[in-house]
Amino acid sequence: MKTRVVIALLLAGLFASPLARAQVPTNSLTLWLDAGAITGLSDGQAVPVWTNKGPLVAANMTQGDSAKQPIYKTGVANGQPAVRFDGINDYIVGLAANNYITASDFTLFTVFNAASLTRNEAGVWNNHKVVGDSAGYFGHLVSSNAPGAGLAYVYNYDGTADIVAAPINAGAWYAISSRHSGGSLFSRLNAGAEGSTTSGNTALLTGLLQVGSGEDGPYLDADFHGDIAEVLIYNTALSAADQSTVQEYLFAKYGVPEPSSAALLALCAVLLWRQRG
Repeated sequence: MKTRVVIALLLAGLFASPLARAQVPTNSLTLWLDAGAITGLSDGQAVPVWTNKGPLVAANMTQGDSAKQPIYKTGVANGQPAVRFDGINDYIVGLAANNYITASDFTLFTVFNAASLTRNEAGVWNNHKVVGDSAGYFGHLVSSNAPGAGLAYVYNYDGTADIVAAPINAGAWYAISSRHSGGSLFSRLNAGAEGSTTSGNTALLTGLLQVGSGEDGPYLDADFHGDIAEVLIYNTALSAADQSTVQEYLFAKYGVPEPSSAALLALCAVLLWRQRG
């Protein structure tokens, strides 16, 4: 009887929609950029405003210079839209980062696809910025270490550079999370194992929050070339359960690696075989 219940639960999870399987927690959610929430634009049009769905900070991300506006693209991320950055000067900017993160603990999620990886600088903050502050104190960045391949960095600066890195390839979708908690910086790329390093306080987040570039800071070449589909910032270190909930939502929505339908069906078959044996 217990086996049948487990199988029923597995099948229910298999056929449930992403939103049915995971509801994004909104407590402490200060920034939520979702390309699917952008309205009034057609494929290929410039994005002057990326609406912040986060309930705690009433400010959108904007770009008033038409020459630096990224492009809205439909059907590129598992059928979902994304915002495309040209790697030259496109970026979206918000308030100072300390409006979104007010203390040492935070959680950041980004869903991205790097079209190219061309920079491999000694200072991580000099590489392609997916999201972070203009002063170079925290963020998600990517760099090249081989043709078509590179590293995704979770970065925090507190007097020393605290870094957790994981390998990536150009042209592939990734969901990366970082969490600063209890004197450590944690990172997870897709469904991989969580990495960590010792990291101090992040109170120096005074620069503007930027998505896609570091142009307004001292690192003028740190432009990101690729697509960004979703960004979430929580002004707290999420619990393991809440972090898993957000990750499951992102994995399912954008088709990044998670337990596949085939794997779940195979598990059901094994459970049935064991029950009959």
